[in-house]
Amino acid sequence: MGVDLAKEVAANNRLPSINREEDILDYNVSKTIDLAYYIGLLTRPEWRRIHRCYEISRDLEHEDNEYEAVLEDCFYIFKCTIDIVLSKDPIELLKVVDFKALIESPKHININEEFVADYKNAPKLRQQEINLLLISYAFDDAKPDIVRENSVELLRKIKSLTDNTVQIELAKTIEKRFGRGSVDFKSAKIAYACGAIAYFKKVKLIDFYNTLYEELSSAND
Repeated sequence: MGVDLAKEVAANNRLPSINREEDILDYNVSKTIDLAYYIGLLTRPEWRRIHRCYEISRDLEHEDNEYEAVLEDCFYIFKCTIDIVLSKDPIELLKVVDFKALIESPKHININEEFVADYKNAPKLRQQEINLLLISYAFDDAKPDIVRENSVELLRKIKSLTDNTVQIELAKTIEKRFGRGSVDFKSAKIAYACGAIAYFKKVKLIDFYNTLYEELSSAND
């Protein structure tokens, strides 16, 4: 997952601090399950089921006259671990540098299905980091044309796979660029490519399209 991502998730969710890979070894089982959930490797229903498995296994370790394992306990644990963990392909978490290398290629990008699947399974924070990199490159006039074009094209390709909450945060980031001013064509193009334009303030979009209409009308005249 990367120490940077784990460190931020742990800090945001009041988990024990992570500054190096070895810190994960100090996590108990319960905190490790929580970390996997907050990073996005588990859905909330999966998180609750895995926690239930942990509670059952913990009870089984301390069997006494008041508690004795039954077949249903073992069946629940095996079914959950198979359905939630073992039945899934291992996730190779994409890094921001992977996208950086891709868009800085001297030719137009071409991504394969494995790359797309890895992005789709990436946690929200990693999706946000990747999109912010692509957006910054797309806005940077100092970058070569091919790099800016690749950035916009890649934003388009991953737009449908990006989590809605991530797109909302991207919209806030882009809106900060023009502040209380009007939406310019470049910002609209990049915001549309990453799916953020739908979350712009409506009054901003109305002004943009009115301005665009007036420019097109004057050009026809």
